[in-house]
Amino acid sequence: MNQCLTFATHHQRVDASIRQRAQELEDKALHAVDALCAEAAGSDYLLTCDDQVVRRYRGKIKALNPTDFVLLMGGRGR
Repeated sequence: MNQCLTFATHHQRVDASIRQRAQELEDKALHAVDALCAEAAGSDYLLTCDDQVVRRYRGKIKALNPTDFVLLMGGRGR
């Protein structure tokens, strides 16, 4: 895990608002630390293979499985 972090280009600090959002996600039975980090970093999309997260996540960004993301981006001429 620590080796993976060396490739990160952004490290998100945790503050009170992030902790509050984490609690909201947990209250919805989502163990989605990735969603929390993606929101805090201002991402447009959260890619996950966890279908439960895709179905249940409601937040600032769009949760998609990788296949749907590729199809979406392909439709944009990229």
